[in-house]
Amino acid sequence: MHQLSISKSVRDLGVTYSDKLTFEEYIDGIITKAFTMSNFILRAFKARNVSTLFGLFATYVRPNLEYCSPLWSPSKQSYVDKLEKVQKSFTKQIFARNGIFQITYAERLAHLNSNTLQLRRVVYDQVFLFKILMDIVDIDKDLLLTVSRLNGRTRGHHLRLVIERSRSQQFSNSFLVRAVKTWNQLPQSLLLSPSLPKFNQGLLAFLKQGGHT
Repeated sequence: MHQLSISKSVRDLGVTYSDKLTFEEYIDGIITKAFTMSNFILRAFKARNVSTLFGLFATYVRPNLEYCSPLWSPSKQSYVDKLEKVQKSFTKQIFARNGIFQITYAERLAHLNSNTLQLRRVVYDQVFLFKILMDIVDIDKDLLLTVSRLNGRTRGHHLRLVIERSRSQQFSNSFLVRAVKTWNQLPQSLLLSPSLPKFNQGLLAFLKQGGHT
């Protein structure tokens, strides 16, 4: 009788996760591919214009670092830093190509009118949660989310959500816990945005002002 092999990981819709529902293997993989593509861009294109070069990065590298990020966004700072290093390294090199060395990562991003990958993942979390709550995506919100009964008696907005108790480290790091914590900090005026683009715009402004802890 043929004995079935036991797999330590599963790949579904392009995302790999372990039998313990962790995503380190997947994150390591996309980081490796991102560095490979970043280096290819720097070798293949001799242009010095930082906006042009960063545009190539934003088109061919960054999407692979953000695909399905609400599912796998890391909580470990080591992985947050490893992901950020891809963009940090690329921007450092394109400015160095122009003889600009004494410039911080934050200054480089400001010049490029861009944001950290970490902030962008927070935005993706909140946009996806907004879509669920506003029935923009075909997901039964009542199965996943519960509006807090304490609304009106506590600080915050009337769309505060219950943060489910975490019985495992994996669940405590999941989208349903991570995103709800941030959602409950958002101002009510932002949640009443008339459209997704308006919400996205206001959300980014709020987060960049330090509205997320």
